[in-house]
Amino acid sequence: MRRITLLLCVIGAAMAGSIGLASPAKAESVESTPLRTLSSGLCVGEVRVTASAGPEPGTAVISVPPVSSLFGIPALSGACSFDLIVRWRNLDTGASGADQIRETVGSPGCDIFICSAWRIHPGWGRIAIEVASNLPHLPGSAELLIP
Repeated sequence: MRRITLLLCVIGAAMAGSIGLASPAKAESVESTPLRTLSSGLCVGEVRVTASAGPEPGTAVISVPPVSSLFGIPALSGACSFDLIVRWRNLDTGASGADQIRETVGSPGCDIFICSAWRIHPGWGRIAIEVASNLPHLPGSAELLIP
């Protein structure tokens, strides 16, 4: 009886350990939680930024799709625009940076999937990304592992 109990405990501990201690999967691309922001017109916009491991070691690519309108009609409200701010911080090395671009809610000039994209150089490691606005907003966030 003791042998069976001991064997079951060892098997259970091994299974729990392998599940609990598994390292996170290599993230190639992540989507942020939504940024919801007021704009300069009578609009409220929402956008989810995508971060992907870049083509060169230690780099990432930030992609911004068209900003959707949650409230207001951009065509009637005028230029419903805001400054999109993407802040990043390497959680392993402490390196950090930020980029800011002008976005327009419901912009007709965007590609179907991507309005803006640029490369950042945070180095290897876990990268925390915050998506914010220069106007009142609820920020978005994501975390990316760069190999």
